[in-house]
Amino acid sequence: MKILAHEDEEAHLGKQVLENVRDILCQTKTARDNTTLSFRNAVVASVSGENLSCKVKLSTKLRVSTRKMYGVKKLRTQILTSEGSAFKLIDRKLKKDAIPDDVKRKAYNFWLNAGVSRPTGNKKDVKKERIAQNIYVRHMVHVLEVTQTEAYLSFKQENPDTKMSQRSFERCKPFFVRQPYYFM
Repeated sequence: MKILAHEDEEAHLGKQVLENVRDILCQTKTARDNTTLSFRNAVVASVSGENLSCKVKLSTKLRVSTRKMYGVKKLRTQILTSEGSAFKLIDRKLKKDAIPDDVKRKAYNFWLNAGVSRPTGNKKDVKKERIAQNIYVRHMVHVLEVTQTEAYLSFKQENPDTKMSQRSFERCKPFFVRQPYYFM
């Protein structure tokens, strides 16, 4: 009797764990940022191991494609052989000439300087950007007082040690900074 109760307890525990993993995967299914995708891959890789014989059944229970279940084998070996073991998430490898985040933040803040842009006088000039499903960020529209090339040249003059092209500098421009409208 104790053996049957122990087996029932393990089966119940297994079902609860399976439901929790399925809930996590379903909640993060629509997100497309790199952190969430690597998190999902790590969760699927930790669930599908070499000892698992019925990956097709597990993929239907977790609502994950069977292709994903078989595709995470390489990821699983990479996670298990790394120093951080299963606690470390696999991040996307950056290019060696990538611009550091602090330089991007410096360029972003430069666009908001008083000599470069200013907020419009109309309080209805609000720009919003979607950051997630049904979640938006609203910000007052800023108008450029100089051209983008002039802004870049003054940024390079203030920060001569930073390596950044004009195109990269323009990509760091906030979504609410706009060129002025000229009516003729």
